[in-house]
Amino acid sequence: MPSRTLAGRRAHLAHVQFHSYSGGDLDEGSFGSGVAPLVEFFNAHRDLTLDVGQVLFGDTVAMTGDAAAAEHLAAATGVPWVAHDLHLEGGCGVLPIAYREQSLIHAWQWAIGLEWFLTADDPWRIALSTDHPNGAHFTAYPHLMALLGDEAFRRESLARIHPAVRRRSPLAGLSRRYTLQELCIVTRAAPARMAGLPHKGHLGPGADADITLYRPDRDLARMFSMPARVYKAGILVAEDGEIRATPAGRTLAAG
Repeated sequence: MPSRTLAGRRAHLAHVQFHSYSGGDLDEGSFGSGVAPLVEFFNAHRDLTLDVGQVLFGDTVAMTGDAAAAEHLAAATGVPWVAHDLHLEGGCGVLPIAYREQSLIHAWQWAIGLEWFLTADDPWRIALSTDHPNGAHFTAYPHLMALLGDEAFRRESLARIHPAVRRRSPLAGLSRRYTLQELCIVTRAAPARMAGLPHKGHLGPGADADITLYRPDRDLARMFSMPARVYKAGILVAEDGEIRATPAGRTLAAG
């Protein structure tokens, strides 16, 4: 168990969706969610944080440091792939991947990620992520935020996935809806706190003036996709989809 291994030290669990499966040992039909005991453990151990690594349906790219795994996936799916050795110290494999609603495995991955978001009890210990680009491109974040903040939209999406997952996943029984404050926490405040960046993720004295303004819209995906204004360190960098400035960035370090 993590708490025994780490002896009470703080630890971050990365893209946990990819590590939360049950069954499936040479039997695709037994594949399912292993979230329940894991989230119970997570909720009970306040020294742990996590990011989910949500899978979203559509086309993306899989990137892994395990080139052999990429080769296996390419052989299994028939898609082209590329590998590269890095000074003989490691390697990587890259290949396209398409997550489909009617794929049993893909539907389970989608449902398992959402189950984590909806059953973990402390948004301050969760960072919204898709393990970019492996689960989905980061530009899909507005869609994910809508799945968390709009129960009706989530149920409409659930109705389209593989029927076996609809029957067996706990997702159908979860009615939790993220508030705007909780969405702000998992996308901004919590990641900044986890990374040790006291000047990020809030609007208090001493904070960087990184501010996004949205126009209220019942369609959360549309609202989060098109902010009215975006400020970076107090500079207006985007307005209604138009780039206004491209200031130089800087490397961030824990304070």
